[in-house]
Amino acid sequence: MPLRRWLIAGLLVCLVAVGIVAAAGWAYFHPRFNWRRGIAYGERQGKTLTLDVLTPSAPNGLGIVFLVSGGWKSGTESFRPWLMAPLLRHGYTVLPVYHVSQPTGDGGPPRSFLRAFDQDPVDMPRWRLTAAELSPLLHVTGEMPPVLIHHGDRDTLVTLDQSVRFRDRAAAVGGDVTLVTVAGAGHTWLLMPWHIAQCAAWFDTQFAAPGRNRP
Repeated sequence: MPLRRWLIAGLLVCLVAVGIVAAAGWAYFHPRFNWRRGIAYGERQGKTLTLDVLTPSAPNGLGIVFLVSGGWKSGTESFRPWLMAPLLRHGYTVLPVYHVSQPTGDGGPPRSFLRAFDQDPVDMPRWRLTAAELSPLLHVTGEMPPVLIHHGDRDTLVTLDQSVRFRDRAAAVGGDVTLVTVAGAGHTWLLMPWHIAQCAAWFDTQFAAPGRNRP
């Protein structure tokens, strides 16, 4: 009987501990902030382009633009404010920006993208010109701002090699690019919120660096 009581007591303690951790996690990812939605910043293809403004309870006077984009789509239904909790808790105002989505029904990249790269036969001079206009590697300079990249080493959608080449190209011209390789991660990963917290700390370091003026 005493052993049974100890087992029950131990189970209750574990349940309480799990509850406390879950409550603390929920509270962390739901900080207080003011959310202004649907602010127009332009127009494209007859559609209004909008952004939101998430202002934390204790703003530090700095803002971070978050481009809401994935799979050629962008929309308010794709934005998850809880992911921005680390940035908000560091005092950053977050501005989710929405762009025009890929035309419905095409099932792939925009038609202009396909026209540029789907060529039969391949027009190499035109292809090289288009690639030069789009490739980030050919737009890297020593004057660009510091860049932080977190990239999964099992990402099959955007391979890690692209970030490695970008980092190495930046280093060759005096640029500042930090690449954090996330072992075992794909294009997204379970612990991404923890990496966003690292990004918030990185922003703190960058804006506190000597000679770096606040925007």
